[in-house]
Amino acid sequence: MRPTEPLEHGNTSDDLWRRVAAQLEALADQPYVAEDYRRFRRDVLAGQWAARAGLRTVPASAAVALASPDTLVLRRLLDAIAAAAARYGQGSPDLLRLGEAADTDPALLAALTAWTAPTPDVPALQKLSKRLEVAFDALLLAGRLLAAPFLAPLTQAAAERGLLSGDHADAGGQCPICGALPGIARLDRPDGQRVLHCGLCGASWRFARLACPACGTRDRESLNYVRVGDDAPRWLETCSACGAYLKVVDTRRLPEGSQIWPLVEDTATLHLDLLAEREGCRRQAPYAALW
Repeated sequence: MRPTEPLEHGNTSDDLWRRVAAQLEALADQPYVAEDYRRFRRDVLAGQWAARAGLRTVPASAAVALASPDTLVLRRLLDAIAAAAARYGQGSPDLLRLGEAADTDPALLAALTAWTAPTPDVPALQKLSKRLEVAFDALLLAGRLLAAPFLAPLTQAAAERGLLSGDHADAGGQCPICGALPGIARLDRPDGQRVLHCGLCGASWRFARLACPACGTRDRESLNYVRVGDDAPRWLETCSACGAYLKVVDTRRLPEGSQIWPLVEDTATLHLDLLAEREGCRRQAPYAALW
């Protein structure tokens, strides 16, 4: 495995949790990092790993993992997400309304995970948003954060078997483990080969350097870059054909041997999401994986 691969053979869940949490803590007081958002993601991650710890078996597939998730685990995790949102001002009224709706409809949270993972069911989410008077984006984020712990065992098991070496060159833009679109990308030494990281289960796979993972276009005129400084190791790749964007970290511009944790990178680059919004681009779905 390369030093930049977040999952390494032999890592235990406790190892991963401690290492990712430590890297999130290391972001404190760093330039561009939104402190309240960092703390929110840190506390949500603690809830997600607690949910992951309660899962004793590895599902046969992503479809099986999301077919009938434990409703008690889902509700406890939603409470943890809502509590973190209340502490750090990240949309808590919407999450409280979602929790109230789940009190009267115990099957609601399982349905929400099905509508947000692996890819969003936009009509279903829009309908639910209108019915519950909860913002669409809040439902999308909550559903993916709820789904991610149920998919993490699949990716960890694949890593243990040596199946996440980044060699899935023919996987296309969708994750070879769960079918979700990538949440972030990295460029590897020595030649800038692009590796995509799933924003839902945390798997990684190789993908063409000049192609949009969301729509597949290879039209160079449609593929653009948005940077904050010419020498910055992190930037946006945008696609005018579909309006999507992807955050990228170029490991060649980092100290050799640096380890890339996609969740930490995503948390540290909230300013790039805001820049993308001003550019009129949209993200396919928020990052929700556990590392």
